Amino acid sequence: MVDELVLIKSIYSDTPAGRRRDERRRTVLVEVGSPSRAEWGTAGQAGFQSDFVMRTPVENYDREEMAAYHDELFSIYRTYLNDATGEVELYLSRKRGADVWAIPAPTREAVL
Repeated sequence: MVDELVLIKSIYSDTPAGRRRDERRRTVLVEVGSPSRAEWGTAGQAGFQSDFVMRTPVENYDREEMAAYHDELFSIYRTYLNDATGEVELYLSRKRGADVWAIPAPTREAVL
């Protein structure tokens, strides 16, 4: 299934008031898939719960570490470049509980 994914990149800068975090959000088209049983088990051993595998052309990905899908926040915990297809696979784990609040909301100035 093809759907939209919002990739979120944190951008840090030093200001006179201290360190500032902004973010850049971009919407890209992805092929949505489920993780394999092996990936689900491997992710679980590393402390993640693998929720989705998203495939997109490699030029769409700029080392973002977070994504939003259907208004939920996800960590991109692993990537895999498939040279044969020119796609990157993004492995997503839903942010849960206190982990969601560890990411500050973007400021109005953060919209690029």
